[in-house]
Amino acid sequence: MSGWQKLFAYSIVYFPSAIPILVRGMRQFLFRQETAKFLAGFYPGPDADVEATKRSDLKTIIEEGVNNTFLQGTKAHESDLLITGSDWSSYLLSSGTPTILLHGSKDPMAPLDQIEDIATEIPGCRLKVFENEGQLFGHYKPELVFGEIAGLFDEGKQAQQT
Repeated sequence: MSGWQKLFAYSIVYFPSAIPILVRGMRQFLFRQETAKFLAGFYPGPDADVEATKRSDLKTIIEEGVNNTFLQGTKAHESDLLITGSDWSSYLLSSGTPTILLHGSKDPMAPLDQIEDIATEIPGCRLKVFENEGQLFGHYKPELVFGEIAGLFDEGKQAQQT
C-alpha cells in the first residue's frame, strides 16, 4: 500500500475528521494539473497499474472524474470515502443478492487472503481473481469486468426462467 493509500485508509478508520483536509489537499494537487504525480504516488505498483497510470486515456478519465466529482465542492467526495471505508460486513452477510468479488491478485490495498476470507463469509459469493493485476484492471481491461458482470446477469436470468 502506498503512503497516500495508507493515509486515506487509516484516516477513514481511525481519524475520519481528517478526511475533509485530505480531500481538499487532493483536489488542489489535481487541479494544479499534477495528475501524473498523484497517480505515481497513489499507484506505485504493481507494474500493470504503473503502466496504466501512464496512459493518456486513463489520465483523462481520472481528470474528468475528479473535475466532475469536485464541481459541487468536496463534500460528496468526502462522503464517498467515508462510506467506502465503512464496515459493510453486516449488510453483505445478510444480503441474499448474488455477489461476485472481482480482485487483482497483486492489489496492494487488499491482499488476496483477506478478500478470500470476505468471500467465504458472504452467502453465495463468488470470487474471481485476475492474476497479475492490481487495482486498476477495470480501467485498462474493462472487458474482464464487464464480462464477469454480464455472466452474473445471465446466471440470474437463467435462474428466473427455471
